[in-house]
Amino acid sequence: MTGPNLRQRAMRNLLGLQDNSYPGRILVVGRTPTGKHVALVSGITGRSVGSRNRVYELGEEPGAVRTAVADPSRQAGDPELTIYNTIRESSDVHVVSNGRQTDSVVGLAEPDGLLRALRGWSYEPDSNHTARITGLAVVNRNEQSAQIAVHTKSPYDSSCEQHLFVYPNLSPGVGYFVHTYMGDDDPLPTFRGEPFPVAIANSIEDIAREFRGALAGGNFVSVAVKVVEVETGQSTIKIINQYEKVS
Repeated sequence: MTGPNLRQRAMRNLLGLQDNSYPGRILVVGRTPTGKHVALVSGITGRSVGSRNRVYELGEEPGAVRTAVADPSRQAGDPELTIYNTIRESSDVHVVSNGRQTDSVVGLAEPDGLLRALRGWSYEPDSNHTARITGLAVVNRNEQSAQIAVHTKSPYDSSCEQHLFVYPNLSPGVGYFVHTYMGDDDPLPTFRGEPFPVAIANSIEDIAREFRGALAGGNFVSVAVKVVEVETGQSTIKIINQYEKVS
């Protein structure tokens, strides 16, 4: 599916995100309608006090975003699973994920080897067997491509299923969306299927606003958007946090 039909489906899917009361953590890799920028989106929703007690903030290096505890005086989640770099870059390779695997992928910086960079990683070691989701975009004048890897627990045993989705040419106005949970049941149902197209706006402010709206409800925690200019490689970051960080 290409052209206007893909764009229409992507717009319907973006509006339909509000139907999932608890998507968990999300990521999106896509391209703006003008084609001038590639966009990466990372988002958090949380049910527990520890999951909600987080913010996104700029990382120590250019083009990076990380999670941080919002209020140290309140309950926090397991730092191995809740504190990590969610967005990083190396040259023209840009990575977004829901865990510490971000650093492994950036460390290898292999544009065509996402699963190889994730060797040894599995779904998250928590009671929900949370899916491990990772996106990689290559952005330069000659290439605007993406890959998304999803590591989930097998429905048959404890083994890890590794799924790779490759998008050699990102379509303008379309992003590919994946999340960790299919809803707010108990136990939490893990993500199944493939990333689906969602609409991407032109400005970073509109992208952030639309995904903040799509994650509406009391479970929203944070959303971070990074746009990378195709011609120059320069990037801009926009963060919306539900909670303020306490020094």
